Amino acid sequence: MKKLLVLFVCLMMSLAIFGCGTTDEEVPVTGNVQVESLSIQFVPSKDADVILTAAAPLADMLIAKLAEKGFDVGSVDITVGTSYAAVGEAMISGSIDIGFIPASTYVQYAGDGVELLLIATRDAKMVETAIPMDYNTGDANGSGEGQSTNYRSLFYVNIASDEGAALYAKVEAGEALTWEDINSVTVCSGSSTSGASFVYPSLWLNTNFGMTLNDVDSIIPDGGYTDNMSKLVSNQCQITFGYNDVRSDVDKTETWNDTYGMDGTVWDYIKVIAVSDPIMNDTISVSTASEKMTPELITALQESFVEIAQTDEGLATVAPYSHKGYIIGSDADYDSTRAANALFAE
Repeated sequence: MKKLLVLFVCLMMSLAIFGCGTTDEEVPVTGNVQVESLSIQFVPSKDADVILTAAAPLADMLIAKLAEKGFDVGSVDITVGTSYAAVGEAMISGSIDIGFIPASTYVQYAGDGVELLLIATRDAKMVETAIPMDYNTGDANGSGEGQSTNYRSLFYVNIASDEGAALYAKVEAGEALTWEDINSVTVCSGSSTSGASFVYPSLWLNTNFGMTLNDVDSIIPDGGYTDNMSKLVSNQCQITFGYNDVRSDVDKTETWNDTYGMDGTVWDYIKVIAVSDPIMNDTISVSTASEKMTPELITALQESFVEIAQTDEGLATVAPYSHKGYIIGSDADYDSTRAANALFAE
């Protein structure tokens, strides 16, 4: 009897250890989801080499973060598009997985295969008003408190030119600009989907004169901010547009006197004559045309980019865009941008 009891106990222990005959196929397999590659494309709002140099470490950072969240990514390819529209077109075709794109580009392509991932935040500025003269000192670019999800487009002139000086003097004297003031000079603009250098300046022109940049007689289109600022200083155009950091960006990346042969600083020459309505910040968006973009990967990407931006090293990868962090938003946050884009829908 005792021998039988011992045999019974041994049998039970054996079954417990070996899983009662469970086959290999029935054992759950764990491990990360394999993703062969991801592609990221930035819009060319700065020189491509500046963007690519800063963003290069982002590839390894993103691979490491996604690995923590259950995704093994073989490689991350980072490029700069030839235009804002080119990035949007690449996303709706599925040839680019992730795009760092501004608000206007996002809403233009949102219904065709582009989905909001995150909204970028930037440092709040000391000056956030619609009064042009408030932006015409170096202090105007100082930091305020907290983070902001929107900014404004500023109309810039170079007062070293006769035309720029005349426009600035009129605004400084408290006189209202006219359509003739704008249309009598050459204007440098950005891509037609750029919020700060085309869409919101056009909204300002439409609100005040019933016109847009498409109605300007003399325009040099599709330039980047730095390029347009160079054209402004060399008097190839007399008005250009940009966000509040444009002057400080030029001041940091250009040796003002050596490059332009001018005394003083950018703040002495480049002045603001008009200010747009607030513009929503850039987005990180994903291509829903890409078969890789499962809900699980989208969530992992949101978490990864937020965490990357919480480190100094991570923020350095997006420094050319002045991004200071990312938050999860909704498509409805960009309804005001749709209203601006509606100017060009007809």
